[in-house]
Amino acid sequence: MSRRLRQTILILEDDESLLTLYGKVLHRAGYEVNSATTIDQAKALLAKKRYDLLVTDLSVAGGKKVFELVSSARADQPGIVVLIVTGFSPEDICAEAKQRGLEVMEKPFTPLDLVGRISSLLAAQAA
Repeated sequence: MSRRLRQTILILEDDESLLTLYGKVLHRAGYEVNSATTIDQAKALLAKKRYDLLVTDLSVAGGKKVFELVSSARADQPGIVVLIVTGFSPEDICAEAKQRGLEVMEKPFTPLDLVGRISSLLAAQAA
């Protein structure tokens, strides 16, 4: 079994159509995927299972609350990789994300772009 099949991803996205698309694409790429539409759901999933990567939309409940979730996830799961996706990226929020060592991916992007970015991030983590 390849390492990739064991890698787990949690997706936090409040747009259910995007959440479904991301989940299908990443599952087909060989990842184990769980999803949440709210920060509370994501916190509950993070408390139950270890994840290699968290993909979160910046706009879910506002950027600041997403940063709180990320801080909590990193405290509980050191080494978790975080990818922030956003369709609206104010400079101050993006600057804060980068200052916190978070990767930012601006919408729109293709499913292939998403898989490629995640693959690269997880490969860098494993190295």
